[in-house]
Amino acid sequence: MYFVLGAAIVVAILHSLLPDHWVPLAIVARTQRWSLWRVGRVTFLASLG
Repeated sequence: MYFVLGAAIVVAILHSLLPDHWVPLAIVARTQRWSLWRVGRVTFLASLG
């Protein structure tokens, strides 16, 4: 049981590191010259939906 839980956690972490999740937000933030505070807020709101 612990193996399955550990494997699920590892897969979730590795999946979140894929560039298709964070690159679009980083590109928009850089081109629009968003502050770090705004990037954080938008990231938080995006994670809710």
